[in-house]
Amino acid sequence: MLIGFGKAEQHYNGQLAAAYIFYMMAGSRFKSCRFHNTEEENHLKLHYLAMKERSQLDLEARIDDALARGGWFEGLQTLTCEVFGRRAGRDYCLIFRNGRRDLRVVLHEKGLTEIRQTAVSL
Repeated sequence: MLIGFGKAEQHYNGQLAAAYIFYMMAGSRFKSCRFHNTEEENHLKLHYLAMKERSQLDLEARIDDALARGGWFEGLQTLTCEVFGRRAGRDYCLIFRNGRRDLRVVLHEKGLTEIRQTAVSL
């Protein structure tokens, strides 16, 4: 029996790869940050690692720029953070819980991303 796998490493979900980049870039702005579910973190990371390096660098630069312009992290650098990731229909949501104000990142299926601060979750 023959099983083809030559193209397997070329396929990734850009939405999930972008979610991992958001997790890395936003998480680095806290004193410490961890993903609540390590299996989900690894799942996102695999999609990120499947990207070509040039694509990774381009997307990282755009996300870093968006996070820097938003002023989302003023006063949060001394806090720890826990990240929750989940599907919401066709969207993928990341919630950065830090005890002061939560940051919610919604990555839509077609590539648009919403970032907003919300009241602290209980």
